[in-house]
Amino acid sequence: MTIYTSYYKGEIKGEAVSISLYPPKGWTGKHLPLFAPTPELLYWWKSSAKDAIAEQEYKRQFREILDSRQQLIGLWVEKQKNNPQDITLCCFEKNWGFLPSISGWRSSSTKILT
Repeated sequence: MTIYTSYYKGEIKGEAVSISLYPPKGWTGKHLPLFAPTPELLYWWKSSAKDAIAEQEYKRQFREILDSRQQLIGLWVEKQKNNPQDITLCCFEKNWGFLPSISGWRSSSTKILT
């Protein structure tokens, strides 16, 4: 089983799973907000200048959020080892630079490809 990452309109392999805080309208697949920013951080980003300084701060805060969820993320990854079907984690971003913490997990039965 392999876990892929993509944006919603990108290539989907296996089952599609939304990891956005709010999936797109009409989404009927699974929703896993474990990898999403908090509502507060998302609101802050949307109201920011969206310049290099804001992006750096957003990434810093998002990494802190993901770091605080590492135990839950690890449990989720372990659970996927029993899933024979490939899945694709979907979000709105084409650039997965904001999601560095899951790409390092590798095992003989579960691979995460970004």
